[in-house]
Amino acid sequence: MPTPIYDILTEQGAKLEIEFLYEDSNELGVNLAGYTHGHMQVRRSTEEISTDVVLEVVDDAATVLGVTGYAGEFTLTYNGIAGNVLLEVDADTMAAVPSGKYFYEIQLIAAANPLKLVRGRFIVEPGAIR
Repeated sequence: MPTPIYDILTEQGAKLEIEFLYEDSNELGVNLAGYTHGHMQVRRSTEEISTDVVLEVVDDAATVLGVTGYAGEFTLTYNGIAGNVLLEVDADTMAAVPSGKYFYEIQLIAAANPLKLVRGRFIVEPGAIR
């Protein structure tokens, strides 16, 4: 089954909070017990160039333009709901992400194979107040 496409539009300097519900064909939340963490990359292109990574969130840490120490977090089985995933990136981290149009992918990592949860365009608009 192809990875679902969902475009994200966010604002530079605003907290990013996105909740996903991963369901089976019967529209029931999938048990995420076998998955150990989440991983998101936001890239300038879909090519395999390491310098292309603009934002990366792994577990409870974020990296912006190769600089570590930023805050982002994945919560699996959010609110105790099977298949529910919450991604949060704080406002200070999003302030460091340059405005622009990018591509992203979110994976859930298990011992065997990663699960591509969702992918799409990641658009960061500049804030209006300076």
